Amino acid sequence: MSLSDELAELRKPVPKCGVCRWRDELSEADRAEFDACLDDGVPAAAVHRVCKQNGLDRNESSFRKHIRECHKAKS
Repeated sequence: MSLSDELAELRKPVPKCGVCRWRDELSEADRAEFDACLDDGVPAAAVHRVCKQNGLDRNESSFRKHIRECHKAKS
């Protein structure tokens, strides 16, 4: 693989995590409230529990990783 090929690979978008994909399916109002809860410091375990009751199929560890790596990056 050439240098340009390797560098081009680095620019490819990173696939979204499972929580991001689930969030993308929410209504605009639900996305806004989800983000507000995380921004306002509502405990992750509580937010995760409510999200699981509403269709999220990821465990709490994956949810916390989403907060660290995806949500914080958008803030």
